[in-house]
Amino acid sequence: MGGESDLEDILKEHDVGTLYLCGLALDFGVGLTALGAVLRGFDTYIIEDATRAVTHGSKVKMKQKLI
Repeated sequence: MGGESDLEDILKEHDVGTLYLCGLALDFGVGLTALGAVLRGFDTYIIEDATRAVTHGSKVKMKQKLI
C-alpha cells in the first residue's frame, strides 16, 4: 500500500473497505501493508495461520505495532 501504487484508488473505486492479509513476511511486507491499510481507513485483518515471520524477534516487534 505504498504511495507509488494505485491499489488504494482501485480498492476504493470498488467500495472495498475490508482487507484480509496473509503471506510472507508478517514482520515485514504483510505487517507494513496492514499498518498502511489501517492508516488509510481500511478495516484490516491478518490471517495468522497463513502468515509467517522471518524471525521470532521481528514478529514480536511487528505484532506490538499492530495492536
